[in-house]
Amino acid sequence: MQRVQVFRCIICGDPYIGFEKPANCPLCGAHEQYMAPSAEWRDSNKVNLTEISRKNLEAALELETGDAEFYLCASGRTRNGETRAMFRVLSRAESGHASVICRILGKEKPAIRLLRDICRMDEDEMMREADRKENRAVRLYTEFLSQATEPRVRQLFKALVEIESDHMDIVSREVSEPVPVSKENSGNLPEDDELKSLDKDEIEFYDSYRLHED
Repeated sequence: MQRVQVFRCIICGDPYIGFEKPANCPLCGAHEQYMAPSAEWRDSNKVNLTEISRKNLEAALELETGDAEFYLCASGRTRNGETRAMFRVLSRAESGHASVICRILGKEKPAIRLLRDICRMDEDEMMREADRKENRAVRLYTEFLSQATEPRVRQLFKALVEIESDHMDIVSREVSEPVPVSKENSGNLPEDDELKSLDKDEIEFYDSYRLHED
């Protein structure tokens, strides 16, 4: 009889309970090969960084933080329920990426803020901006991967290239085949307090696990 197991994402540290590995980490989106049985998971974020890797990780942190804030804002400016859900998931994923980058850099994660002014555009333009952001992330992380020498940093940027490529595919489909708003998938715009809770809902399992180990 198959038994439920606990898996942990090698990229972000988030746990998952199920009979099998998920196809993607529910938090950061890392592919199945990065999901390991919890007993085999190890903290690999303490890295002696080269100057170029530190610089690239700082640039990646700025990008992920900015993208998480954009998607958080965008999720509050669409009445299309499916598009709103997509933006919410993307915001969570980019926030999760920012978290793991901060762990490698050994610094506190910046707050993901709800900034209404960063997405003052119509829904079509928001989708085009999302497409630009995902394309930029794939290009940058491919370059950063080629420059990294540390195994953990290379692993992270390789995973991020794959994840952001997935995001790019999702957004590109939305741009080319937009979902029409209907009664079934439309709704009221969410309140600011609801949006602000998105980042608070992210449970830092990595930190609690590390404290337990110590």
